[in-house]
Amino acid sequence: MSKSHKKGHKRNSKVTSLEKPKQKSKAKKKHRKKSSRVKTKKNGHSKKTKGISQSAKKKKEIKKKKLSRKKMFYMIGTAFLISFVLYVGIFMALFSVGKMDGYSMLPTLNNDEVVAVSRRKKVARFDMVYMNTPGREDKSVRRVIGVTGDEISFKDDELFINGEGKEEKYLIGKKKSVGSMILTDDFNLNEVTGQTKVPKGKYFVLGDNRKSSTDSRYYGFVSKKDIIGKVELRLFPLSKFKVF
Repeated sequence: MSKSHKKGHKRNSKVTSLEKPKQKSKAKKKHRKKSSRVKTKKNGHSKKTKGISQSAKKKKEIKKKKLSRKKMFYMIGTAFLISFVLYVGIFMALFSVGKMDGYSMLPTLNNDEVVAVSRRKKVARFDMVYMNTPGREDKSVRRVIGVTGDEISFKDDELFINGEGKEEKYLIGKKKSVGSMILTDDFNLNEVTGQTKVPKGKYFVLGDNRKSSTDSRYYGFVSKKDIIGKVELRLFPLSKFKVF
């Protein structure tokens, strides 16, 4: 090999040796750029995935809240329905509903007013009762004035039971409104029934509207079996709801 040829070969080898590291550095730079791009893409993708996951979590939370609200309303509604059914069941087992017919109980009850009647309570003197009207097919509300063994009379608008004067508190308002007018005309039990005492298992009843009431003064005693129950409440109209 000639000297000139050797020199040329050295020069070429130098050039190639210089070019190789340059090419490597360029390749490294390109690789770095690509890796940085990949990283940025990955970061962007991770940010997007984080954003999606957060929105998904929010949606899930909203759904859970909605479901919990629905469950709560469902539970409240179910509890209300059950309690209402139980209340109606208990009410129907213990009470019946009656309707006032006529004006014999004014001012306490008016015509067509609806009352709740307790079938379980023992009837006592001065209680209002819902009953089968003697000699008629209808039902009515009247007030018990005399029970078994009572002697009854009225004098000067005052009630006497077994010789003792009794105040009729349920008529105080009515008496004040009419002033000196007499509400109950004088009579005794023997005059209107032919008996001096209320027989066993019977009641003597009067309407509160004494001047215009059809009661035991006209149809006699009421049998215990004809008493449906004691009037406890005025149900309707709702504006006049009252516990007696």
